[in-house]
Amino acid sequence: MTTAAEKTRQDVRAKYKLERKLIKKLSSLDKRIVKDFQKKYTDSGIVLNAEEYRDDLDMILQRHYQDVGDQFGNIISKNLPDDVAITEDEENRISDFLGNHYLLRADEQSKVITESNQERIVESVEEGVVAANEESPGVYERLLVAIFAARFLSRKLNAIRKTIAITETENSAELAKAVEAQVLSGELFPLDGNRDSRKSNATKEWVTVGDERVRETHVAADGQTAPVNQVYTVGGFSMMFPGDTNWGAPLSEVVNCRCSSQYDEVEIINFRRQRGQSNDS
Repeated sequence: MTTAAEKTRQDVRAKYKLERKLIKKLSSLDKRIVKDFQKKYTDSGIVLNAEEYRDDLDMILQRHYQDVGDQFGNIISKNLPDDVAITEDEENRISDFLGNHYLLRADEQSKVITESNQERIVESVEEGVVAANEESPGVYERLLVAIFAARFLSRKLNAIRKTIAITETENSAELAKAVEAQVLSGELFPLDGNRDSRKSNATKEWVTVGDERVRETHVAADGQTAPVNQVYTVGGFSMMFPGDTNWGAPLSEVVNCRCSSQYDEVEIINFRRQRGQSNDS
């Protein structure tokens, strides 16, 4: 039987492959932003507006979330015996919930990232002016400023890209697993967190990757269990799954997180069999 730690390592490997794909797409967009920034500033001295690229970023994130959900949203379902297999209604509920969430998440995160990119653009121009002045004291050359500023902007975008990929992959993967586990456990309102709505005895376990990079609060949470429809307590904050901020957890608990929730498939199967027997009687 595969242990929770082994399942988490499998999750990490799958997430890493998806992260690399997102990094590649973000890198392509970032290169376009830097190129357009340098040309526009050189030609007119006007600072590029990052908002012009938000729709592209939104689409990149939407497609990434969907790819992640396709891979992580059926981890339990594919292991269910035929007599308790997922129903078409359950599949539709999971798909609809994740699809709606991913649309909202992409809109929110593209806004946050775009605003941060605008700050990086402005900072890069300011740093470019300083660098150009040091290169040619007393002589203001827009082309020279643009060259330095583009170099600084490229570095800033490169520095944040991996963090974006890890954080966004983690959230969408763990969300997909949480929704699937709750729907298969009879929950009508996934992620609601209503203790009165608990249908099965299935639980989940917070599992870290177990290396020296795991933050202290997540080390302390390692092995913590909770019913599938209830929150963990991590660093004093409520979280339905690793990477979750919907219950008030700060970014310090989710950025670059590689932890995983592992779900009690045996209890989910038992619940579904008992429910089936009850419906037959």
